[in-house]
Amino acid sequence: MKYLIYLSAIIFIIGSISCKKEKKEEGMVLSGTIIDDCSGKPLANFSMVADVQVSCAKTTPCFDTYFFDTDANGSFYLNIEKKGGTELRAYNGTSILKGIPIPNNKELHLGSFIARPTTSFVYRIKVNNPYSAGDTLVTNLQGAGGGQFKFAAPLKDTAFTISNYSGRLVNYYENIGLIPVEIGYGIYKNSINIASNWYINIPKIEYKVQSCHQGNQEIILEIN
Repeated sequence: MKYLIYLSAIIFIIGSISCKKEKKEEGMVLSGTIIDDCSGKPLANFSMVADVQVSCAKTTPCFDTYFFDTDANGSFYLNIEKKGGTELRAYNGTSILKGIPIPNNKELHLGSFIARPTTSFVYRIKVNNPYSAGDTLVTNLQGAGGGQFKFAAPLKDTAFTISNYSGRLVNYYENIGLIPVEIGYGIYKNSINIASNWYINIPKIEYKVQSCHQGNQEIILEIN
């Protein structure tokens, strides 16, 4: 009977070890090709860092960090031991691509994406309410390539081209091929810019435009 108990205990321990081995976290493969800018030149032989957020016992996030280089074509193929959301950075710390999700399958291929995208677009202001003489419209096109623009009332439709716009220079996986454009605007009366004189004050409206676009894509800001 004693030997039977010992044998059962050994089988239980071996079974427990086997179960633990089966629960080993699955890894993943991350691959893609990085283009430097809108010229189409690959980001070749470039030192990169991948930060992968993994589950751990700590209350603060844990990261596994991988160092790698792109090849002569700007491509990379990275074996990651534990699945997790990932950020790609240049070796100097500059973010290249954030918000890369955990893949459903073993491999996530990012395709080709641009490290430093820019774009051009027509910024059109459509006036539904011209307001009164003495009032002022202020629009703030946020990010690199933008700026603040002021227009005296009575307002009228206007349009102009914004070139080499790159926004806030943070690329997210969900926006590959697109550049978010953030515009805030407001209207104040009597040409006096104080809080009590503002009719409207909208901090931010977000649009999205295609990156590396030189055609006639438009952003329309309606003034009511």
